[in-house]
Amino acid sequence: MCAQEVFKVGYSLEERCAALSLISPMLEELNIEHHEVIAQLRQDRPDLEFPQLYLEMFQLTEEEQRDLKSTNYDPSDDNR
Repeated sequence: MCAQEVFKVGYSLEERCAALSLISPMLEELNIEHHEVIAQLRQDRPDLEFPQLYLEMFQLTEEEQRDLKSTNYDPSDDNR
C-alpha cells in the first residue's frame, strides 16, 4: 500500500496505523541517508549555507547545527 492510499477516506484508524507502521522503517532509512548525504555535502562544500527553516524542518542534531553554524556566517551572532 502506498502512502497516498493510507490517507484515503474509508480506511479505519487501525488500517491507517498498520499501513504507516509498514512504511516507517523505510522512512527512517531515508532519514538516515539524508543526514549522511548532508554530512558529506558539508564536508565537500563548507561554503554552502543552510537556511534556518531547513535546520528546523529536518531537525538536525545539536552537533550538526553547531557544525553548520561554525561554517556559516549568522548575522544574528553580531547582536550577542
